[in-house]
Amino acid sequence: MNTPEQTPLAREQFSIALESGRGAALQHALHHSIEGFEDLVLNACLNNLSFDPQCEGHRADWLYRILKQSSRYAYFSNRIVKALQIASDEHYLDQICEIAARMAGDGDVKAESALRQFVWNQNFVTEQLPDGAHAICMVDGLEAVVEIARRTGSALKSGEISSFWWSLDDLIEDAGNLDKSLMSLQELSKRDADIAAFVENVVKKIAEREMEANITLEQRNVRYQEYRERFLRECTVEKVLSSAGSAEQTKWFYNKFGRYAEDKDLELILKRLEDEVDLEISLRLMWVFRKANPSYIPGRVWLLAQHPDKRLQCAATELLANFCDAEVGALGRAQLKDSKSLADNPALIKLFIKNYQLGDENLMISALLDACVDEDIAHQLALCALDVCESNRSTNLQVIANWIYQTCPCTICRRGAVAWLIKTGSIQPHVLDEYQYDADDDAAELVREARELNA
Repeated sequence: MNTPEQTPLAREQFSIALESGRGAALQHALHHSIEGFEDLVLNACLNNLSFDPQCEGHRADWLYRILKQSSRYAYFSNRIVKALQIASDEHYLDQICEIAARMAGDGDVKAESALRQFVWNQNFVTEQLPDGAHAICMVDGLEAVVEIARRTGSALKSGEISSFWWSLDDLIEDAGNLDKSLMSLQELSKRDADIAAFVENVVKKIAEREMEANITLEQRNVRYQEYRERFLRECTVEKVLSSAGSAEQTKWFYNKFGRYAEDKDLELILKRLEDEVDLEISLRLMWVFRKANPSYIPGRVWLLAQHPDKRLQCAATELLANFCDAEVGALGRAQLKDSKSLADNPALIKLFIKNYQLGDENLMISALLDACVDEDIAHQLALCALDVCESNRSTNLQVIANWIYQTCPCTICRRGAVAWLIKTGSIQPHVLDEYQYDADDDAAELVREARELNA
């Protein structure tokens, strides 16, 4: 009988696991052939399928592990090389470079040559880290670091750029090599004006970072209060109340005010909300309480939480989720019985953060499984469901955490669900086995720590 990690995936199962970065895709590649799935893997290589690339990063290591043992390795290598030669903006070039670097590290001469040609053909007149800069440093080490420093320094010296946003450790991960590289660059800067310009910028960034790292908690609190006071001087409660009558401000404006507002100003917003009859104004006023704790529930909010307008429903639900209240919990249970409710109002799950009772997990999982949602809504639901789990240690919520693990397209939320399952001792062995192969860089370490804890 096959163990869970050895059971082959059907094409659709593999596609879903690959896109979300779940360990099942890598498990399949390690235990079975990816023959017939080459197009899926190539698409994942050429395009960063991470739900939030800015937070999750690329998946080069994970993808390379999937393809490198394949009998069709040449198929992938040829297309990675071609993608670098074409250098189309349609593809995620930095991830392609990172995969090429790993190919080069295993002796793929064509990938190595294509990577070098791509990187050095770029225009280094940019404040951003050039595509493939880290990858070429993986392949060529200090030689590549020096060339990047020289080209970037030249752009600085000529005035084509005034600074750059990245730092030396974006090129070099190992702390020991980082120090050695900086020392080498400082030595070269004595006779190379371009490198000197680069080093000056790098040293300044290092000093700023060290200063930031040494700021005390008291200093951070002072800085926070100064920023808050400055914001509230510009964004007064009078301005918020006035702006609510028009569409001139975004939802973010009201959320941010709520985060920094004083209690007396929040009371004024609540009083206006209680008396307000205009639905659009009511909507904007409720947005204030997404990141603020209201002192009471205005009577009209109960009606708005059941209004046909889904925007009003969501905003009212966000406000109600701040309260541990029997009526709030009852409202959540009543609305979850409608199978379409979650797709329209993901915040309904938040009503159980402070109002969860034993048995609610059955109602929640039934609604979650019935909801027909895209990946954006699935992510919103997972965030809300994770908050419920983390606020309530009941192992009965295992079914909710497992839903997050199986459904959420975000590796960060998936990590949170696994961490909760481990912490509560409710993780299933096959989930732990699969998770060690997850695209999340921290997955293997989390699994190792969990197994050591239970050894």
